Order: sequence, then structure tokens, then C-alpha cells
Amino acid sequence: MKMFFLLAIIIMFNSGDLYAANLWLDHDGVYPTILRIEGEIVPSDYVSFKKIIKQERKKVFPLHVIQLSSPGGDLETAIKIASYVSKQSPFTTIIGSNDKCVSACAIIFFSAKYPISIDNNAVGLHQPYSVVNGKLVPAKKTYWYKRIITVLTPSQGKENARSLADLMWSISPENIAWVNKNAGNGYSIMDKNRIY
Repeated sequence: MKMFFLLAIIIMFNSGDLYAANLWLDHDGVYPTILRIEGEIVPSDYVSFKKIIKQERKKVFPLHVIQLSSPGGDLETAIKIASYVSKQSPFTTIIGSNDKCVSACAIIFFSAKYPISIDNNAVGLHQPYSVVNGKLVPAKKTYWYKRIITVLTPSQGKENARSLADLMWSISPENIAWVNKNAGNGYSIMDKNRIY
């Protein structure tokens, strides 16, 4: 009986967002540590992200690689993470061959100095939105558009940051556009019909 109450107390104090992204370190002892962010991005993920980064920055070989696999989530949290990534020493973001990075996740992906996608068709964008009374309501462009350009400019340059924001606003919230970096500057839609 004591064990039951102890377990209940541990669960009570340990519970956070039910659907938070998984943030974990992958370190095999040979290569530098990789931070993996998997799942839906929720507000508590920024605190977890900062805590992990703070611990890792004290090491001889600090963390510089973030691997992403997420359907998106809270845009405000993604912008906070992206802002940190774009302002710190050069980060590399990676989307693995079986991973996808959609919506808010794409903001984190493109905020790195070195964004690498193994599958060229793995980054999905659409216009930010809120859900109000069960309906998708497009985000106000004046506020979010500027914030997205501001957070992406250090890593992408102003022209590419604007190109990405323009692409986002060209796709309705109900759809996803899969994008790829052009041979020159800028980004273009590769496939508008493929669903995650």
C-alpha cells in the first residue's frame, strides 16, 4: 500500500504536458552528442530544451547537432527554440531519412546555420493557425510573419527568411507544402499534395 501512494506522488509531481515532444540525447561515445526532438512541440519543451543545452554546453565537446522528427505543434515554443539555435554557436539541424519535420518544426530546422535534410522532400510548411471552436483560423500575418523572418534571418539571410515566410503564407492551414532549397537561393514547393 505504501508503494502505491509513493508511486502516485511520483506521478503527480513528475507529470508535465501529456503530449510533449521527446527530447533526448544520443551519444555513442564516438561522435558528438545529438539532441533528438521527436513528437508534437508543446510549451514545456522550451524549458526542457534549455536545460539540456545548458548541461551539454559545459562539456569539452558541446552539443551542436539537433535531429528533428515532428509533426509541428506550438509555434511560440518553436520560435523560442529557433531563436536560441540561431543566436548561439553554429548548430546543425538534421532530418533523418525516415523523419519528417512539419509546421512549427520547420522553423527550428531552418533556424540552424547548417540545416540538412537526408530526404530532400521532408520539410513541410503551411500557414500558422489556431483552432477556435473546432475550426482552423489562420494566424494574423502582421505578427507571426515578422517574428518568423526575424528568427530565420541570422541563419538564412533576409531574402531566404522572407522566401520561407512567403511560402508558409501561400499554403492554407489545412494543407502541407513539401519544400526544398533551390540550387541557388530561396526555397520552392516540391509537392503540395503529399500528406505527412
